[in-house]
Order: sequence, then structure tokens, then C-alpha cells
Amino acid sequence: MEAGTRLSMDQMFPPGTVHRGMTIQPAPSTDAARAIVAIWQGLCPAPGRRPARPALRPSLIKRYLSMVALVEVLDGGDDFYFAIMGQMLTHMMVGTHQREKMSDRPEHPSTLRWLPIYGAMVKAGATEPLYATGKLVPGAGFDLDIEVVLMPLGPDDRVTHLLAFVEPLDPTVKLAALIGPSVSRL
Repeated sequence: MEAGTRLSMDQMFPPGTVHRGMTIQPAPSTDAARAIVAIWQGLCPAPGRRPARPALRPSLIKRYLSMVALVEVLDGGDDFYFAIMGQMLTHMMVGTHQREKMSDRPEHPSTLRWLPIYGAMVKAGATEPLYATGKLVPGAGFDLDIEVVLMPLGPDDRVTHLLAFVEPLDPTVKLAALIGPSVSRL
């Protein structure tokens, strides 16, 4: 690969392939996922560029705060931590992992599933979201089918954060409505 050439998400993670139990999708499938992606796209300064972290204000995604996590990049994409985790995600994962480095819990199902995917996105300088569906992490307290959208944030030269949106695919599961938003700032 030539210097400065970036792989697209479709090249890194072709739709239909399975990575760590998550099936990569070509696009979001739910109205909420499409809406938050549209907000993210509206913050992009130009095609092929990601929004900077400060552009993402809680008021823009207020409706989805309980379903998002702000994942901060550490060590150039070798480690991560959940800077902020919405209440629905905290409930689904049976406890918050906020401010906890993924490397501090190497055997946790979430670390085993997401650390390689997060790392690949960061190291490739991702400028577009990644869409995936699958089961909620085994042992997390719910046997749910979920949709995940990972949206990179950061200046032109690097990804500094990932905005992770997670939504149950079963329309009868309304945890967000029962629990409500839990984060006051991003």
C-alpha cells in the first residue's frame, strides 16, 4: 500500500464477513442507526474526512445518549477505554467499564471482540463508519441481537475517538425508553 493510501471500511471489513462474531453490514439497518450516522456525516468537514471530536455535542445526539459510548484511543490504537458509556449500554453489559482500559481486562468478552476491530480502524485512519450485527457479548446478561455502528472521530492526521452506537434489533426491546439517557456531556 502506498504512503497516504487509506483502505475503505469495505476493503478492511467486507460486508457479509464475520469478525469476532459480528457480521459486517453494508449500511445501517434501523432508523435510529441511520439517524445517528446522518448526524455524524453532517459533522464531517468534507467527503472522506471524519469529524473532529469537539464537533460532536451531546445536544446533537440527545435522543441516542443512552445507546452510545465514546471510546478514547490510547497508545496509537493498541489500547482503548470507554470515556463515556450510556446507561442502556451499561445495563446491557452488566456494569460500566467507563474509564477502564481494555488492556486491564484482557479476557473480558468485549475486549476480545472489539479490541482488534477498534485497532484496525484506528491504524487504517478510518474516515467512514463500520456497521455490524450480531449477538450481544455472551455473558452480558441479555441474549440480544444488536446492531453496532462505529464512527471515527479526530483531526485529519489520526483517529482519537470512536463513537459506538449499539441498538437491540428486536423492536419490542425498549431498554432506552425504560432507562433514559445517563450522560450529560461528551
